[in-house]
Amino acid sequence: MLEIRVPSHEAVHSESELLAAVLALAPRFLTYALSFLTLTIFWFGQQAQHGLIAKSDRRLATLNLCFLAFIALLPFSTDLLADFLEFRVAVLVYWLNLLMLGVTLFASWWYANRNGMLAQDIDAQTRRTVYQRIVKRAVALGDRRRALPHHPRCSASGSFCWCS
Repeated sequence: MLEIRVPSHEAVHSESELLAAVLALAPRFLTYALSFLTLTIFWFGQQAQHGLIAKSDRRLATLNLCFLAFIALLPFSTDLLADFLEFRVAVLVYWLNLLMLGVTLFASWWYANRNGMLAQDIDAQTRRTVYQRIVKRAVALGDRRRALPHHPRCSASGSFCWCS
């Protein structure tokens, strides 16, 4: 996922230099943890969906591959965020990656529901609940207070952190 490199042996000559080098990696560990938790949420969501879908076709498989493509992009957007946490573009790229994960998860559920691919014992309330959970999680991930660490230069406005 996210590449966190051990400090170079040539650059470290004392305990205090090693500690400083490890502490300098804190943003990378933070964004790694954030991405791991994000992947966990999407993993559980997709697993719950697949437990309710009884049939598939090439279009549903393509939607799932699109979901996988955005999963595969998450290490890049996470790495970009770790390196450039203070820049809006990095935050935007990461947020768009999360948005597309939610969109493809939603699209696959919508497609399966609309095309009669759900298990026969799935009632209307369960169908609505799955839609609502996807939307609630997407909103929660887009909420800057939950999705990103507080930064002293971050604006209070907007759906996610806009740093000045």
